[in-house]
Amino acid sequence: MEKFACEVKNMLEKKLSLFQELKLIFQKEKDCIVNIDIESLWHTIKLKKEIGLKIVAQKERILALFEEKHILIDMDIASFSLSKVIEHIPVSGTIKSDITKLKTAIMVEAEEIKAIAHVNNNHVNSYLLVIDDVFATIMDVTDKKQYNSSGPVPNRTKGNCLIREEV
Repeated sequence: MEKFACEVKNMLEKKLSLFQELKLIFQKEKDCIVNIDIESLWHTIKLKKEIGLKIVAQKERILALFEEKHILIDMDIASFSLSKVIEHIPVSGTIKSDITKLKTAIMVEAEEIKAIAHVNNNHVNSYLLVIDDVFATIMDVTDKKQYNSSGPVPNRTKGNCLIREEV
């Protein structure tokens, strides 16, 4: 069973490396957004999709390994849980401790990715508001209702303004 635990550990190490790679892509995406580099932005979106598919494939491999070893684990891809995986590994000691550390590292990477994605989303929304203001100024549309990611924007101040900042 130690061989099985080592296989799971190796798979989780691969999953961690995929998350680290994904985090780098999200950081590159942030640079693309800030520099308004649309071509590179499309490339990062493609890379994110590819890494996401690899992460899902890694989860499938882990579940297939449990099935192959006839270890019952009531889980599918949608309900995949690293805690349940660790709980069902039939060893104790150092290997399980190492696997738990990997789980923690994966969770930390996932949280960092979520934070970067949130910042990236905010940057995009800010740029879209600026573009909307520019078009409103060009077209001299002062009474047009405006929207952002959270719904209608409150009434604008009278007159046109190039950039409007809410505090």
